[in-house]
Amino acid sequence: MLSKIIKFNQHGMIIPISIGYEKSEFDLVSKQEKLDYVNSYSKESFSWEYNGEKIIISDEKVSVYGYPTVDNKYIIIYKGIDGQFKPPNNAVIYNLDGSIHMILEIPQLISERAKKYLEKEKLGNPPLELVKYESGLNFLSFGWRKNENGEHFNYISIQYDLDYGEGRELNTETGEIGRLIDDWYNYY
Repeated sequence: MLSKIIKFNQHGMIIPISIGYEKSEFDLVSKQEKLDYVNSYSKESFSWEYNGEKIIISDEKVSVYGYPTVDNKYIIIYKGIDGQFKPPNNAVIYNLDGSIHMILEIPQLISERAKKYLEKEKLGNPPLELVKYESGLNFLSFGWRKNENGEHFNYISIQYDLDYGEGRELNTETGEIGRLIDDWYNYY
């Protein structure tokens, strides 16, 4: 059974993770603990317990972020550009025992915004030319969403050229990154 899901940093700060739809990972700590953790500017690692065994996923070069899948069968971990798993393969689906179920690869982008951008910039799809830049092309986050029938599903976001992104439905059994849920452009 999956339990004791935490994230921790190099300063020894430990944050128990709150799991569920529309939950903040900081729901189980005080506002001050959240601020102290966020402002520590330290690399993060992720761990959980499964059948009494503690599983730790960390990387000396980047922070590691994780969250369980809707069915609690897997843990999705995503990392930065210099980690062991580099873009376009920087998201990993782990079995609960800590073994790798699958390494994800960024698929073709499907939003109209992405298609127009890639055409304008004369980039491939996916724009693999951007992987060498921090936030150029990478998996950015993973979580849960709810469909029109009220059923939860797994969601993963893909960031490209720093300010653009797509959110997509993820089948964690097959690794298929499916329908478009949202897309964005961050204009500052």
